[in-house]
Amino acid sequence: MRKSIAKKEKEGGMMSHLEEDTWKASRKLLQMLSTIVDQVLACFNYDDYEKVKMVTYEFTRYVLVWWNQFCKADLICELRTKFVPKSYARDLYNKLQRMYQGSKSVEEYHKDMEVALIRENMLESNEKTKAHFLPKLNKDIQDIMELYHYASMDDLVHQVIQVEA
Repeated sequence: MRKSIAKKEKEGGMMSHLEEDTWKASRKLLQMLSTIVDQVLACFNYDDYEKVKMVTYEFTRYVLVWWNQFCKADLICELRTKFVPKSYARDLYNKLQRMYQGSKSVEEYHKDMEVALIRENMLESNEKTKAHFLPKLNKDIQDIMELYHYASMDDLVHQVIQVEA
């Protein structure tokens, strides 16, 4: 029996009938498919991890994209938990609060600020980002920028670069 299952697996996959349309089916059909998958996997002496690998191997189209995104999010979470110190977010936030233009060009300062926001995984509104950016510019640029109108962060950065030049 084991050989016939292995032969079936080579010919087209033991669960090749699980197409994307199947995943759109009713709850009853999904329960039935779950039972079928359980019966097929019961033929093997796999642990739960290997069973998940066998089932997900057959995913196609949308389901495959969804599964990969799901796995990626879990992986990122696990990596952060294991390798990133607890104080990392607080340290990045403090760095962002202390950041100012100083002797850097506006472009360098803006890039540094964006990198800090991305690393901190901090999604701010456009207004908050402008509120962080503008007061930390050099005083002479701040004074000139009070005369300008800017709607977005990109407009602000573009105008500040023009003022600096």
